[in-house]
Amino acid sequence: MLPFPRVRPLLLLSLTTALACSDDAAVTETSDAGETSGTTSPTTDPTTGAGPTTSSSTTDPDSSGESEADESSTGDTTGGEPMPEPLLWQTDCEAGNYDLARLHPDLECTAMEVPLDWDAPDGETIVVGAVRIPTTADERVGTFWALDGGPGGSGLGYALDDGWREELRAAGWDVIIPPHRGTFSPLLTCFSPDYLAVDCRLELDDEWGDGLQHFNTVEAARDVGEFIRRERLSEDEAVVVYGVSYGTYWAQFYAGEFPTQATAIILDSAVPTTADLALEEYLVQDIAEQLLQACVDDPVCGARVGFESGEAFSAAVIDAFDNGECGAGDVGNWEDSNLRVLFGNLINSRNTRNYIPLMAAMLTRCDPELSSTVGGAINGLFGQLGAPVRPTERFPIGPPLVSDPEPLHDGSPPAPNSLFSGPLQSTVIATTMLTADATPAQAELDASRHFASLGFGTLMTRVQESWDDLPKVEFDRDFESQTPMLVFNAHYDLQTVFPWAEIVAAQHGAPLVEFADGQHGVTLSNTGGKTLEGESCAREIMLAFVEDPEAPVDDDCAGELPQIDVNLARPDLAGMSMSAFGTDDPWSLLPPLESPDF
Repeated sequence: MLPFPRVRPLLLLSLTTALACSDDAAVTETSDAGETSGTTSPTTDPTTGAGPTTSSSTTDPDSSGESEADESSTGDTTGGEPMPEPLLWQTDCEAGNYDLARLHPDLECTAMEVPLDWDAPDGETIVVGAVRIPTTADERVGTFWALDGGPGGSGLGYALDDGWREELRAAGWDVIIPPHRGTFSPLLTCFSPDYLAVDCRLELDDEWGDGLQHFNTVEAARDVGEFIRRERLSEDEAVVVYGVSYGTYWAQFYAGEFPTQATAIILDSAVPTTADLALEEYLVQDIAEQLLQACVDDPVCGARVGFESGEAFSAAVIDAFDNGECGAGDVGNWEDSNLRVLFGNLINSRNTRNYIPLMAAMLTRCDPELSSTVGGAINGLFGQLGAPVRPTERFPIGPPLVSDPEPLHDGSPPAPNSLFSGPLQSTVIATTMLTADATPAQAELDASRHFASLGFGTLMTRVQESWDDLPKVEFDRDFESQTPMLVFNAHYDLQTVFPWAEIVAAQHGAPLVEFADGQHGVTLSNTGGKTLEGESCAREIMLAFVEDPEAPVDDDCAGELPQIDVNLARPDLAGMSMSAFGTDDPWSLLPPLESPDF
């Protein structure tokens, strides 16, 4: 038996929709009888496409703070549509034996029962949940719905991003995070440690049967639409849907299902609805060669390395490994090393990517001493990336990962995977993201000879082997959004490559803001999109957009942000250079070329 029952509420609640809350913890109006009422939406958006959830009673706070139950099971109507049942929010929030209030002192939670298959509303149901961190402003402007990436992320890490979260709250936004179905409620999990393996797939088949196919992007988009329908206080209140990475893919499916429900959509690090993740291997290589080309085109850097193109530069590194004994890390041919994955991760991170041309030039010399320097520098650079990571105890959430069924009163931190469902990732890829004509095995083979890779070919190959028989979703992937959109992307982001952002922006007629030396998730606090002094250009643009989605986007600040510096002369790189190379002038470690090759 799996650790959780099949329908497991995210939050330990039971009111009219599998909800419950303690009387003294309720954040909404409470009657003398101790019943908890929810925020009431006075109108129903007829464009949502999601049917209303009905119950035997719907509460509506009156001016005295007391609640009266509607006698009708459908409540009042607007234009013939039943009033939506309001979401019920509370502060006594617990999930997987962890007190969610430890995420944020103002955190509230809710849950609702929805169809497992939205096309079969009378069939099996599941309970999905959401958390809310209310605005600190005197008046709520609207709701800001944050969709997480992965696929497989729960989104609850958003609550820990102080800068991102607090700027939105101060501007009048309630920040609401609806975890993707399959992350927290109901949780897709398996005993197999390898969530890509067939054993995990068989476990989920035993638990869910044909229902497994409904843990996909379309169904999750409909969940979001229903949450918004039941939370919106009035037609005039703004609704912003925001996604990062896979969250942008999810947000676009939402836009297709609910074309006029939201007032604005923000896509940070975009994935097209037509993306073939296996083919991303080739785009990653192309972007790596663009970075090397930036060195070739620079008069100082180009003279130091002596190549006529980024493609030739990349090939020279691989040839050096194949044809020589280059020392540390040279275990045979290039495909036998792990350098392409290491380089992929370093290119994907701002600041560290600036060192790639130097390390590549060192490897082309096939000198054991220089190869050893590269090995040490890689360790130093990854050490710098890990230094600012928040401590594990700041993530006190997730499913109970111990046999003791009692709450973990000792404050033990969860395992790192508590915020992520690997089985959901496999399911979403198979049902929604893996194209029928995908050839990931070929992409995986070709990537073994690339200069840089993040392993997308391998991931897609393994999903195709064990999960590809899950039915594919039906969705018009070529639609044009009717909701104003804004797209952000870093140029050297290898998780969601810049050409993808260009495709998304063109499809929806949306402005695209490029960040030259940003990182995946440019609006977040620690991933770029800000000045060296810490001012967030990306969030400045984002807040202006949500205030007036129809106004022209002023992205001048993006051009003033740090640019790629292949010569490593930027003052902010000095500390990293010392840590990784032992000198503030790492290029001094590369002997001059005897004669240029061009």
